[in-house]
Amino acid sequence: MLKADSVAANVAASAERSTGIVLGLERIVHFLEKTLPYDPRTKLSVVHVAGTNGKGSVCALVSEALIAAGYKVGTFNSPHFLEPNDALRIQGMPIPESEHAELREWIRTLDAESQSPSGQLTSFEQVTASALWWFAQNDVDIAVVEVGMGGLRDATNVFASPDGRCSLGVGRSLVQCICPVDEDHLG
Repeated sequence: MLKADSVAANVAASAERSTGIVLGLERIVHFLEKTLPYDPRTKLSVVHVAGTNGKGSVCALVSEALIAAGYKVGTFNSPHFLEPNDALRIQGMPIPESEHAELREWIRTLDAESQSPSGQLTSFEQVTASALWWFAQNDVDIAVVEVGMGGLRDATNVFASPDGRCSLGVGRSLVQCICPVDEDHLG
């Protein structure tokens, strides 16, 4: 391995340890397909919002426009705004704290008991699975989903693309929006 490659690998490994970020879709896809009673993606149509700056604002604007047009809309933002439960909203209202706590505990328990060959979910993958499950259980018409920090390997990136090219995708990504991307994300 070249010295630069070695340094880059060490920096990435250090970031994973310090932030708990472990990129990849294998764990979340396995969990959604094999561990939950059904794959919630099969019931969801998604507006997927990525980028460095403006994702939260775009999610809020799109969600409010869709609500005003008469759709039942679920919105997932990460990180949460004030409290962990406000990352998951339907019709602009956060999931009740008690329901959020129960849902998160159920997801954690299922994950701990699963025999996934890919390993346990990260905290962000658990939150993502919780959001998708809650939206599917509540029959939202459209889920507006903000990408986390992982880009193509982010846990939210598990929906079929409009052109059908996403091999891991299930459900429907109606629109994929990319907000401005800072230079530090281009390397």
